[in-house]
Amino acid sequence: PGLFGGAIGLAVPRTFLDVSAIRPIPDHQEVLVDADADQSVIVELLERDDDRADDQVVAECIFREYMESNNATECEVISSRRLKDEEAPLLMADPPCPKSWISLHLLTGSQSVAKFKEEFRNRVLLHIFVARLPNVHAELVIVFNQPVQLDAMSSSAQVAHVQGSFDDGQQLMQDMVRTLEVKDWTLFGGLSPDRA
Repeated sequence: PGLFGGAIGLAVPRTFLDVSAIRPIPDHQEVLVDADADQSVIVELLERDDDRADDQVVAECIFREYMESNNATECEVISSRRLKDEEAPLLMADPPCPKSWISLHLLTGSQSVAKFKEEFRNRVLLHIFVARLPNVHAELVIVFNQPVQLDAMSSSAQVAHVQGSFDDGQQLMQDMVRTLEVKDWTLFGGLSPDRA
């Protein structure tokens, strides 16, 4: 779908629906959910943190922020790697800055999360993609929440079923990143005019 008023393009499975039709979402976020699988995709525009020079550290900080907001336990980073430009071909096709300025990172971690302050916890994989865009002082983040084990007493287990493995989640995330496109860079405001 077209996100942020069509400024960003991202292909997600048709089972994911736009949450903004149901409840208010912050202006810097777009949230899509697949209720049957209890999965969600969150796209965020964040101000670039220049104090964090290392891409992996930025991805790990985002992982920890989700851990804290979810009151998660048993948190573990499973994989973390820098992506090549060709893994995000539309995003990297014609950015308004030297391509070398932009860095792409993908982290996957697991967390044990209870919904609605329940005592029963579900194991969830968080696949986190970060594009660091220094020319617009921003970080473009995609987070795919993928439950892989539901406690039988959890409310999620009553309405959803687990879909896919770690590899399936990685593949879906990589497929989404391949379709990610910034169609209107003025979304970020204050573009640098420099091109090389």
